[in-house]
Amino acid sequence: MNKILIILSGVIMCAMAIIPLDRGPPISKSKISKLIQESTANKQMNYRLPHNTAPRVYVIEFDPDFMGESFTFKGNGSVIFQVLRSTATVILHKSNKITIDKDFTELIDQNEESFKPETQIWHAHNESYAISFQKILEPGNYTLKMKWTGRDAAEDWFNQRMGFFRAFDKITPFSKKYLVTTHFEPSGARSAFPCWDEPGFKAQFEISVKHFSNYTALSNMPEKSRQLLPDGRIITHFERSLKMSPYLPCVAVADYQAIKNQHGNITFYSLENNLDSLKLALEISEKVIPAMEAYTDMPYAMPKLDQITIPKYSGAMEHWGLVTYNTIMVKFENSTLIPNIEQKDRILFLVAHELAHQWFGNLVSPVWWDDTWLNEGFAAYFQSKIIDQIYPHWHIMDHFVIENVNHDSYDSESYLPQAKPIKWTPPGKIALRMVFNPVTYRKGAAVIHMLEHILTEEVFREGLQRYFKAHQFDSVVTNDLWRAFQEVYDERFGDKPLDIKETMDPWIEQTGTPVVNVSRNYETGEITLIQKNSRNENPKNKWRIPINFATKSNPDFSRTTPTMWMEVDQQVTTIPDVKTDDWIIVNIQQRGFYQVNYDKENWKLIADYLNSKDYTKIHAVNRAQLFDDIFRLYSTDKSYLEILVNITSYLHQETDYLPWIPAVAVIMEMQENMRNTLEEESFETYMLYLTNAVMDKLGFENREDDDHSAIRIRSILAPIVCSFGHAECKSFANRLLKKYLEDPSINTIPSSDWEWITCNGLRTANESLREQFMASDYDNFNKLSKFRILIECTNDFQLKEEYFSSLTSANSTADAEDIDKIFDILLGKKLDDVNFVLNYFIDHFKDLKKLYDEIEDDEYLIPISRIALAIRTEDQYEKFKNFVESIIVPDLKGKSDSEGSTLLLQTSLEESLNSINQSKLHSAKFHELMDKKFFEPNVIEIGTGLKN
Repeated sequence: MNKILIILSGVIMCAMAIIPLDRGPPISKSKISKLIQESTANKQMNYRLPHNTAPRVYVIEFDPDFMGESFTFKGNGSVIFQVLRSTATVILHKSNKITIDKDFTELIDQNEESFKPETQIWHAHNESYAISFQKILEPGNYTLKMKWTGRDAAEDWFNQRMGFFRAFDKITPFSKKYLVTTHFEPSGARSAFPCWDEPGFKAQFEISVKHFSNYTALSNMPEKSRQLLPDGRIITHFERSLKMSPYLPCVAVADYQAIKNQHGNITFYSLENNLDSLKLALEISEKVIPAMEAYTDMPYAMPKLDQITIPKYSGAMEHWGLVTYNTIMVKFENSTLIPNIEQKDRILFLVAHELAHQWFGNLVSPVWWDDTWLNEGFAAYFQSKIIDQIYPHWHIMDHFVIENVNHDSYDSESYLPQAKPIKWTPPGKIALRMVFNPVTYRKGAAVIHMLEHILTEEVFREGLQRYFKAHQFDSVVTNDLWRAFQEVYDERFGDKPLDIKETMDPWIEQTGTPVVNVSRNYETGEITLIQKNSRNENPKNKWRIPINFATKSNPDFSRTTPTMWMEVDQQVTTIPDVKTDDWIIVNIQQRGFYQVNYDKENWKLIADYLNSKDYTKIHAVNRAQLFDDIFRLYSTDKSYLEILVNITSYLHQETDYLPWIPAVAVIMEMQENMRNTLEEESFETYMLYLTNAVMDKLGFENREDDDHSAIRIRSILAPIVCSFGHAECKSFANRLLKKYLEDPSINTIPSSDWEWITCNGLRTANESLREQFMASDYDNFNKLSKFRILIECTNDFQLKEEYFSSLTSANSTADAEDIDKIFDILLGKKLDDVNFVLNYFIDHFKDLKKLYDEIEDDEYLIPISRIALAIRTEDQYEKFKNFVESIIVPDLKGKSDSEGSTLLLQTSLEESLNSINQSKLHSAKFHELMDKKFFEPNVIEIGTGLKN
C-alpha cells in the first residue's frame, strides 16, 4: 500500500469503530458502509418468510464431531408445524453451513400419512428452503422430518461466529481442550438446523446431543434422561422447552466444572481454575433474578438458570435458561492493594443485562428485528435500574444519567456511517446484525429513562407488568408497549390527557437529538425556548419535548415530571415571569433526553452561583449536566472558553462525586489543548487547585467506610491528579509498587490500574526499585513492555536516553514498530517529552534510519509525520524545520517517490504551523483568564496537592 497515503490519512482523519456492547468486538465504519451497500442492493429481495405456516414443536438431535481436523456435526429431527393458509410449498430457512439429505425429507399429515416432497430448492440470496408437494396442504398440523450435516460457523463480517461451532481452552502452551456451543442471534439458527428463523416464529424445542462421557452437556432446559451409546459416548435428552424464538435455543458441551448458589437453581460452568473468579457473577445473578421478578410481577419462567463461559465468545448471549459469556468478561480478579472497580462494574452490568433479557426478549420477543430496541434498549436500561434497586446507596441511576445519557447516548449516532433511529427496518439479511448498535442500546435506554419520568415511576412499572402479562410467551411490536402504558396512564391520570404513541414515536423513529436553546429578555423577564436537531443532516426533525426547570428564586430540583411541553409544531415556547437576576436551569435532574444551551448572560449567572457557597442547591446531576452542555458548546465555539473556565473553577469546592465524572472529560480536553505548550505547568497547578478538596475528602488509600461512588471517583481521579504531579498521589503509587514487587502473588493490582500506578511509582524510584521492577513477573508485560514503561515514566531524561539507546542497540530485540509505540506515547505527553523525542530523533537519525529501513525504504517518514503533529511551540518548529530541510530532503533526492514524500513533509510542516497558531491563541486566552481571576494573591492554595 502507498506509504504516503497511509501517513496522510493518519494526519487528516481518525477512524471510528462501534462501541462494543454485549455482542463482541468493534467493527469499522468502512466495513459497515460496505454492508449497507450490499444490503440495500438486495433490498427488493424478499428475505422474510411467508406467514402461511408456523412451527409449533422442534425435536432436534445433534451429533458433533469434537476431534475432527475441522468441526462438523450431524443433525436430524422433526418439526410439528401448522399450516395457516392452504399451500403446496413449505418455506423455511437454512444457510450454506448445513446440507440437507433430501432423500430423508418426509411429511406426515394429520392422518399419519407420509409424503415425499416433489422438489426441494435452496435460494442462496435469502437462505430460504422451499419444500414443495404434489398435494395441497390444508390448514392443520403436520410433521416434517429432516436430516442434515453441518460445519463450523466461521467468523462473519462482524467478527462473530453464528451457528454451531467449536472453541477451545488453552490448558498449557502446547495443549488445548475442545468444547462446542451455539450462538444464533439474530439469524444463526439456520446454520445449525432448518427452521423458521425469525423472532416472531416462536415454538417449543426438545433437544438431544451426543457427547463424550466425561463431558457435560447443557441446554436451555434441565436434563430429562441420558443413554449410553454403543461407541461409549452418551446421548443426553433435555426437557421440552417453553415457547421461544429460534435465536434463543442453545447447546453447550464441555469438560467443565460447576459452582452453584445455595439453593442450587443457579449454576456457573467453566474450567475448574476459573470457578473462584466467577463467584461475583454468581452472586449478582442470585440477586438480579428475584429483583426482576419483584419489579415485573412475573416469575422467572425457566426451571433453572445455567451460565457458562466460552473462550473468545462474541460478547454474551441471553439464551433462555443457559446464558453464555466470553470467559474474560465475567472473570473477576480480586485485588488486595486497590479495588478492582472497573472490572467489578463491568461484570455487574453485563450479568444484569443478560438476565434482564430473560424478560425483555425471552419472555416477550419482537415480531421482527426492527423492534430490537424492545430487547436491547430495555435490557440496557434495566442493567442499571435493577442494580440500583439491589444497591440503592450506590446511586446507580444518577451515574446512568451522567455516563449513559450524556456520554454515550448523545453521540451514539456518530459511530455509524449513516445515522439510524432507534427503531428502523434493516434493508437485508446481512444488515440484521447492524440493529445491534449503540443507538439501539444506549440511545434506546436514554429514551426509556425519559419515558419513565414522563409517566411517573408507578405508571411505568405497572405498564410493564401489564405488557408482560398480556404478551408472555408471545411476540410484539412497539405499539403493544405503547398500548400497555396508555391503559395504565389513562386509569391514573385520565384528567391529564397524554397520547403516548404520538409523543414517543418521533423519539424512536427519527435521527438526532433535540437541543433546546434558552434565550432571555432581561428587561421583560420573558424566556423563549426553541428546539433544533443536534444533527445538521436532518434539521426538520422535531420532537414533543417534556420541559421542567428550576430558578435561583425557586431551586426545586425534586420534581422530574414535565411542567410544560414544547410541541412539535410550536416554533417558540415561552416561560413567563422569571426574575431578571435569577438563573434558570432547564431539564431537572436531566430526566429529559435533550441538551440545553443558554444565552451567555444566563451562563454567567449560573457560573457565579456555582462559585458561591450555595452551589449545592443545584442538584448534583444538574451540576454534572451543566458541564456536558457547556463543554459541547465550547467544542464547536471556542468563544465559550471563558464561561467553561468560570464554571470549571467552582470545582475547587465540589466534593460530591457525580459532577466529577463529566468534569474529568472537560479537564482532559483542556489538558490536551494545553499539552506541550508554555502554559502547561500553570494549567497543571490550576488543576491541582481544583481537585484538592475532593482528593482531601477521598484520599488515595482504601477506607472501610468507602461507598461505591467514592471508590469509582477515586479510580477516575487518581490517575489524573498523578499526571498533574500531585505529590501524595505519586507517593501512594510508589508505596503500592513497592508492596507489589515484594510479593506479586499476594499484593495484587488490577490490570486496568497497573500502568498508572507503575508509571507514577517509577517517577521517583531509585535504581534498586527499577531493577526490581524489570525482574518482576507480571502476566501482561514482557521485558520490552517494561522498558517502554521505564522510558515513559522516568523524570530523568538521561535515563530515558540510556534506555532508548539500549533498545536501538545491535543486541536489542526491539524493532521499528516497538520504537514507534514508545515515540507515540511520549509525543502524547508533556512539553519535555516531546522535546526529548524531537532531539533524540535528530541526534540518532542515522541509527534510527537503519532500523526503519529494515521494514521498508523511507519508513522513517511515518514517525516524522507524527512528530510534526505533536509540535506546539515555535522552538520545536524551527528545530524540526531545519532538520527536515537539511537532512531529510537531501536524503530523499533522486528516489522514485521523492515528489510525494516532499509533499508529505510540506503538509506536515503546515500542520505544525497550524497547531502552533491554535495553541498560541488558546494559551493566550487561558493565560489571560488565569491572570484575571485565579492567580491573584492568596487565591490558589495547593495544600496536599503541592507538586514536587
